[in-house]
Amino acid sequence: MDLPTCSLLVLESKIWTGVAKAPWASALATAGDRIIAVGDDGDAVIAALALALGLDGADASEAAVVAAGARVLRHVPMVVPGFIDSHVHFLDGGFRLSSVQLRGVASKDAFVAAVAAFVARVPEGGWMTGGDWEYAALGALPNASWIDEVTGSTPVFLSQADGHMAVANSAAMALAGITAETADIDGGVIERETGSGVPTGLFRDNAMSLVQNAMSFPPAAATTAALEAAMAYVAEQGVTSVVDMGVDVGIPSQKLEGIDVMRAAHAEARLRTRVYAAIPLPKWEQLAPGTSLAVELAVETNDSPWLTFGSLKGFMDGSLGSHTALFREPFSDSDDGSRGLALFPREQMRDWIVAADAAGLHVMVHAIGDEAVSQLLDIFEEAVAVNGKRDRRFRIEHAQHFLSEDVARAAALGVIASMQPTHATDDGRWAEAVIGQERCKLAFPWNSLANAGIKLAFGSDWFVAPPLPLEGIYAAVARRVAGNDGIGKPSWIPEQCIDVETALRSYTVDAAYATFDEAHKGKLAAGMLADLAFLDTDLFAVDDAEAIRSARVDLTVVGGTIVFDRTVSHSSDFLEGHFPDEPIVPGVYLTEAAIQTGAAAAVAAAEAVGARIAALSVSRLASVRFRAPVLPGHVLETEVKLTAEESGGDVASAIHAALPDGRMAMTAVATMAVESAVAAEAVVVFKAAVARQAVEHPELGDLTQFAAPDSPELQQWMEDFLPNWSPDTIPARSSDGDGKG
Repeated sequence: MDLPTCSLLVLESKIWTGVAKAPWASALATAGDRIIAVGDDGDAVIAALALALGLDGADASEAAVVAAGARVLRHVPMVVPGFIDSHVHFLDGGFRLSSVQLRGVASKDAFVAAVAAFVARVPEGGWMTGGDWEYAALGALPNASWIDEVTGSTPVFLSQADGHMAVANSAAMALAGITAETADIDGGVIERETGSGVPTGLFRDNAMSLVQNAMSFPPAAATTAALEAAMAYVAEQGVTSVVDMGVDVGIPSQKLEGIDVMRAAHAEARLRTRVYAAIPLPKWEQLAPGTSLAVELAVETNDSPWLTFGSLKGFMDGSLGSHTALFREPFSDSDDGSRGLALFPREQMRDWIVAADAAGLHVMVHAIGDEAVSQLLDIFEEAVAVNGKRDRRFRIEHAQHFLSEDVARAAALGVIASMQPTHATDDGRWAEAVIGQERCKLAFPWNSLANAGIKLAFGSDWFVAPPLPLEGIYAAVARRVAGNDGIGKPSWIPEQCIDVETALRSYTVDAAYATFDEAHKGKLAAGMLADLAFLDTDLFAVDDAEAIRSARVDLTVVGGTIVFDRTVSHSSDFLEGHFPDEPIVPGVYLTEAAIQTGAAAAVAAAEAVGARIAALSVSRLASVRFRAPVLPGHVLETEVKLTAEESGGDVASAIHAALPDGRMAMTAVATMAVESAVAAEAVVVFKAAVARQAVEHPELGDLTQFAAPDSPELQQWMEDFLPNWSPDTIPARSSDGDGKG
C-alpha cells in the first residue's frame, strides 16, 4: 500500500533532537527520506529545504516550498526522533491483535466464558492461540479441564502474558501426542496430576515446545496480514523501528516462516517499520558469514535501512511470573527451595555464544534472574578473552535482577541493558512476595545501571506488553505499579527512577546505538533518516508523570513517509461494533472530516489574499458517495475545489478523498454559507495561488464561528486592511480556487 511521502517543514515548535550539544531546536525540514536541516533559525531551515527541492535561491521562502509540495506544521508541542522498540515479537504481536483477549481476566468463570465465545471464530483445522492470561489476576493456574468442554475438538494453546507458561486443551495434547508417558524436558516443566502423572495441560518454558511443534504455521496470507497489522499498530504509537526477537529460520519449501515473511515484505517495498531481526541463538551457524543464507540476505538487504539480519536471540532462564527465572537464592514463596530454571546447560550456552561471537554476529540473550544475569556475564567475559576485544555490543535482554557486584562487571564489558519499563510496573505488584524486599532493591535497576555508564535500550516485549513508548517513559520516570498508580501515588523502589531525558534517550539515541545504527537514526540532525514522532504534549513540562502516559502521538513519519496521522486510530470509541473484528471508519465521520477540509480550504483561500471569514456554516450537503472502505490509520489525501455561487455568499466545495493507494474513498459537494468580516462586497475572495496548499486550522473544531465581527483583533485587521483595499485590486469573487488539507 502506497503511503504519502512529502517534504516536511516544522516551524515554531519544540523539537528534542537527542544531540548532546544541541538538544533543542524550533525548526526542522525533511526531503526524501532524510532530515535536511534542524535549528532555531527558521529562515535558514526554509532555505535549506528550498535548496533540497531544487528551487532557485530567490524562491527560498515558505510559500515557495509549500508550492513545491512541502507540508508545514507549526506550534507542535513536541517533536522527537521516531521511537525504537528494542524488544518485540513482531508477528506474534500482529496475530495477538485478533486473538482471544484474556489479559486481566480475574476468575475461572470469566476465563472459560471468553474462550467459549471466541472458539467459534477459529477456522476449521486451525488452532486457538494467544490469550495473554495473567496468573496474578486469575489467582489460579488454568488447566485443560477448564476449557475442554467448551472447545471440543478445536486445539487450544493459550499463553500467559509473559510467554513462559501456557495451557493446552486435551485436543491439542492429543495432536501433539502428549500422554502420561511423555518424558519431562530439560529447561521446562510439564505440570502433572498427582499420582497418575497425567499432564494437566499446563506447560512451562521449554516444555511448551512439545505442543508448539505440533502446531501448523499460519498460511502466508495470514502471516502477511499479521505483519501489516503490527506495522499499523506500532505506527500509531510513534514507533518507527523495532528489534524483532521472534523471527525464526524455516525451510522455504516446506513452510513460510517469519524470516521469509520479512524478506518478502522487504523485496516488495511493503515495510513501513524498520526491522532489526534476530534468529534463535542455537541456529547461529545458518547466519555465519559465507553460508548460503547469509549470502542471500546480504544480497537482498544490501545495507538497507529497512531490514537488517545478523543478530541472535538466546535464553538463559524463564520469567519471574512463571517462577522460572534463575536466581542465586530460592524464591521467597517457595516450599521446595526452587531457584528457577536454566533453559540450557551453561556449557551449551557458552559454546554457542563464543562461536557466534567469533563469527562476528550480534549476540542478545534473555536473562531475568540475578543468577542468570551473573552467569551470562561470565560467558561474555569468556567470549572477550577467547575472541579478543572489538565493538560487539553484547545485549542482556530484560536484565531485570542484578547482584550488586554485577553492575560494575556489566559496565566494564560495555554490555547494553535491553529493558522493558512496563514490566516493572507489572511485576512490582507481587515481586516482593516472590523474591523479598532486599533483592527487589536491584530489580529493574535503571538508575544504578545508568549511573554506572551502561546504556539502556528500552522496549515493550510486545506481545507480552503493548508497544507503548509513552507508557514506558511514564513507567521509568514514575515507577508506580499497576493498580496503585495516579497523581501523587508512591513509586516502587523510587531510587531506581530515572528522568524524562534518560528514558527518552533509551527509546531513541541509545536504542539506535544498541543496533549499531547511531549514524543513521535515533537523533534529529541533518543527514539522519527522517524518522519522527509528533506529540501533543511537552514531556519535559508536565507537572506530574501521569501526564506523560496520557500524551498522544499525532503524527508518525518513517523515512519521510507519513505512516500514521491521527485521524482515526484502532482504539477510537466509535469503532466499537463498526464492525466486530473488521473496524471501518463510519461514513458520518468521513463526512465531517470532508466538511472541515472544505472549510479549511475556504479560510485559506480568503486569508491568502488578505480577507478574513467571520462565520461559516454548512447549508447543504449533496452527492455524497462512499466508494471504498476507510480503515483505522488510513491517511486520506483530500482534494477540494472551491467555487463561488452566482448569488449570495455561498461557496460550493467539491471534495474528493483518496486512499493512500489511489482509490477514491468518498466524494461529496458541500455548500457553505460564508459571512465576511469586512464589507459586504468582499464576501469572500479566492486566489489560485493557494492551490494544493496544506493548511492547518486548530479552530476548525467549531465550524460556525471563525472570528467575532466585533473582536479587537478583527477591528485592528480592518484598520490595517481597508485603506489599501479596492475592488480593482482584490475582486469580490473569482471563479474558483483550490485548497488541499
